[in-house]
This record gives sequence, C-alpha cells and structure tokens, in this order.
Amino acid sequence: MKQAQSERRDTLFTKEQFRNDCNLHSCRADRAKSYYNQIVEEMRAEPERREYYKEYINNALREKGRRTFTDKQFERDYRCRGYNKTLLEEKGTATQFDRVAVLMVSIDVTNHYRCDTTVQHYLTK
Repeated sequence: MKQAQSERRDTLFTKEQFRNDCNLHSCRADRAKSYYNQIVEEMRAEPERREYYKEYINNALREKGRRTFTDKQFERDYRCRGYNKTLLEEKGTATQFDRVAVLMVSIDVTNHYRCDTTVQHYLTK
C-alpha cells in the first residue's frame, strides 16, 4: 500500500502484480462448497443455529433492500430444475440443497444474494 501511494497509483497492485494463473472462480467455488458443508453440519449439531442463520439472512436482505423469507420458505429445500438438474443427475450429484445454508453461502461467500446463482455457479461445479 505504501508503495502504491509513493508511486501515486490509485490501484493497490500494478498490472504485472495482478497477473496470475490462479483460477479464482474455482477457488471461490471450493470455498462456497466448504462453507455450505460447514453450515449444514453446524445446523445438524446445534439445531438452534438454524434460527440464528435465518435471522442473519433476513437482516442482510433487509440491508440490501431485498425481499426477506418466511419460516415456511426457509424450510423448503432449494431444488435444481431443468437443464441444470438433468446435468447434475447425469453426474450423480445432488440436485437438492438446504436453502438456509445456500443463502448463507450466497451472502457471505459469493455476495450474489441469490440461491440459483450460488448453486448453479459455485456449489455444483
């Protein structure tokens, strides 16, 4: 940061420093999967955590001016549909996800605030 300031750059890294061969989308997907599994395990071990997560999610959605979820909506699993579901079934992978855990990933990891994008682009890759 000091180097960027001394060079009067308005970016932290130079273009040369920012170039890399790392697949950032893949890294983000790995983190999303890991976090999803962590949240699911926490809710299994401590069922009261589910209520905390639901409140956390709705507060985050309110801050963004988005629609919140009812308890009934939270309890319905997110289910893949259409072409994405067919692809996942062919791979033999899950097509159904815990909505609360998906929303936690969507808010804390991917910042999409959407189940469909989080599942399709991160949890099923």
